[in-house]
Amino acid sequence: MKHFFLRGIVLVGLMFIIPEICSAVTFEVDNLSYEVIWEENGYGAVSVADYRDISGNIEIPASVSYNEVQYAVTSIGNGAFEFCSGLTGITIPESVTSIGRSAFSNCTNLNSITIPESVITLGDWAFNGCISLKSATIGNSVTSIGQEMFDHCTSLTSVEIGRSVSSIGYHAFWYCRNLADIIVSEDNYHYCSIDGVLYSKDVTRLIQCGGAQTSVTIPESVMYIDHSAFSYCDRLTSIIIPNSVTQIGSWAFLGCSNLAALTIGESVTSIGEEAFNGCANLTSVVIPDLVTYIYQMAFAFCDKLSSVTIGSSVLSVGAGAFSDCNNITDVHCRAINPPRALPYSFLTSTYQNAKLYVPKGTKNDYENTDPWKRFLSIEEFDLSGIGSVRADDEGVSVNVNGNTLIIEGIRCGEPIMVYDVQGRAIYSGESHVISSLPGGVYIVRVMDRIVKVKI
Repeated sequence: MKHFFLRGIVLVGLMFIIPEICSAVTFEVDNLSYEVIWEENGYGAVSVADYRDISGNIEIPASVSYNEVQYAVTSIGNGAFEFCSGLTGITIPESVTSIGRSAFSNCTNLNSITIPESVITLGDWAFNGCISLKSATIGNSVTSIGQEMFDHCTSLTSVEIGRSVSSIGYHAFWYCRNLADIIVSEDNYHYCSIDGVLYSKDVTRLIQCGGAQTSVTIPESVMYIDHSAFSYCDRLTSIIIPNSVTQIGSWAFLGCSNLAALTIGESVTSIGEEAFNGCANLTSVVIPDLVTYIYQMAFAFCDKLSSVTIGSSVLSVGAGAFSDCNNITDVHCRAINPPRALPYSFLTSTYQNAKLYVPKGTKNDYENTDPWKRFLSIEEFDLSGIGSVRADDEGVSVNVNGNTLIIEGIRCGEPIMVYDVQGRAIYSGESHVISSLPGGVYIVRVMDRIVKVKI
């Protein structure tokens, strides 16, 4: 009984002591709030604490005094200036070594930031939603850029990345629609910049293209296009993905609303989820024969998409892969075995109005496999490539797939002309896929070459 009594006294005592131990010491100097990190013998360190009502141009001091103790300002805490909509500029002293999560998130009038050489750590979402931020300089001591660091910084035009950055978080430059230039220190061992586009140092990964880019030539060394690499690059009108690329990441071209001409290299094996979601001006797509999976929503909301060619190795078409594509007129599936798919991989209107072309001898299989059997019109074509013509030894070819011409091996933007045998122009433009042609003989002129094909 005595032991229980003593234990009760101790517990009651702790109830009063613990709040004193756990509660952080904070104080205010010159309209800035600070939180004590440590203190000893008249010296200490503090972090700039939460202070949401601050506005104007702010200069954070390197040190502050309080109650006769001198404190070095070594960090900016999590959410310290979050939602400070009146904050227009800030000077960060060399004493600061870390900037916390969401430290300046949604500071909607902050227009520039220079991160000093002393800063090593940048937390996730540090500048998320800073819609007036035009430029950012990341000092040479920073080792990592957190996830969604500059997410929705819609006015951001340039970013300078220092020599020590070795990792860049998820969606770091998501929706930076005016970002024209990503500059990387030549001394950085992990990243480099070519024409304002961010790559891995060995140029095997394309990591980030700024949203303001109008055209990009992807080097032949690139093997991977990272997730979100071109997301919301809505000024991009055409892209050629070279044969060196094997993977296209999720959201890679999400929201590229003006992308009209797309060539996917023959070595691509996977197309990530929502990779081309919202490419509203894309009219045709040819998915190479090495692709095995088309992930969910990969081409959703491609409003003008009319012709789709699915490669021979595709095993699975993800949920909603072609959802909200209201204008598809023909689907050419080169797979001998009907790929796995869900009914809502395509719209009901696609099943009702589009023609499905399948390899010769497989119509019965497609007619008995869901969802392919939902197509009201299924026709066979010769997979051996009747009508396929190799124009020359340089790789330029014109292939016939059903009622569609597919031109390969030419540069994006190269003019293409198609004439009937009477010499009348049937098509003039830059699309590599020309669909819905009636049966007959055609003359195709491309890159000063002339090819005769029969449909």
